[in-house]
Amino acid sequence: MTAAQPGAGIKQSVKKQSVELFSLVPLFVAIVVSLSLVHTARASETCSSQPRHKARIFDIGVHGDIRIENGITLKLADLHFHGDQQHAALPVSLHRDLQSRLNGKSIIYQIKGREDRYQRVPADIWFEDKVSGLTWLQESLVRDGKATYMPAKRNRRAAELRSNCGGISSTIRIPLLRMAEKQARNGKSAAYLQDFPSILTASSQRLWQMRGEFAIIEGRVRAVHETNRAVFLNFGDDWKTDFSVILTPQLVAILEREAQGYGGFENLKVQVRGYLDIYYGPSLKVEHEGQVEFLSQ
Repeated sequence: MTAAQPGAGIKQSVKKQSVELFSLVPLFVAIVVSLSLVHTARASETCSSQPRHKARIFDIGVHGDIRIENGITLKLADLHFHGDQQHAALPVSLHRDLQSRLNGKSIIYQIKGREDRYQRVPADIWFEDKVSGLTWLQESLVRDGKATYMPAKRNRRAAELRSNCGGISSTIRIPLLRMAEKQARNGKSAAYLQDFPSILTASSQRLWQMRGEFAIIEGRVRAVHETNRAVFLNFGDDWKTDFSVILTPQLVAILEREAQGYGGFENLKVQVRGYLDIYYGPSLKVEHEGQVEFLSQ
């Protein structure tokens, strides 16, 4: 009788397990493909149920809600209305302006994300202007000094929806809205822009009284502090009392790439926008790269 070679049983066992695992590869591939098809179907379903549609305006709510004839309530994606503390009533003059532009008119709309807690669906809206033809409403309102741009929180689902549904991409829309806002500030009188948000300095003491309010702030980054959960851009010598910007981890890499062209974050002059909070000193959490604009070194 021939003695078994040392390790032969182990080799056969490993070979058997390898064959068994290999036989599962087609099943694994099938599962991945199925999940991919389901994901695509869901995305297509979302887009096909609310694609670029024509609709007639039914009513403009006092919060800027745009109710259309099919029962959907839209809100203008990536905009902040002056005087609006996230869901406050619009100034009377702005509400009348929206009514005069849109009431009873036909529009084209494109869904840009999920319904919010007020049952409003963010969307891009186009309307027919007698002078300019088909006009993107968001850009028109910003250029006329009626609103400022405020990008919605970046999240994976919203990014997928924007990608699958088309429309104006984030790489184009933010520069367009920035340009429109600069045109409004440069081309309108001080009286016309009295409700337009002022650009505050990072050292302004007003920031302490503006918790929960929308603000546009400019300043120079004095120091950068990194933790496991966030990166802090500090705009003063004392991070416990001075203004700071909080970057979420998923945005750090995006903004760092752009900041490298200026030599990095430190000593960089930036403009940032969003809703203020108090975290030791006044602070602003950035949840979309469009909230930050690099100005100079």
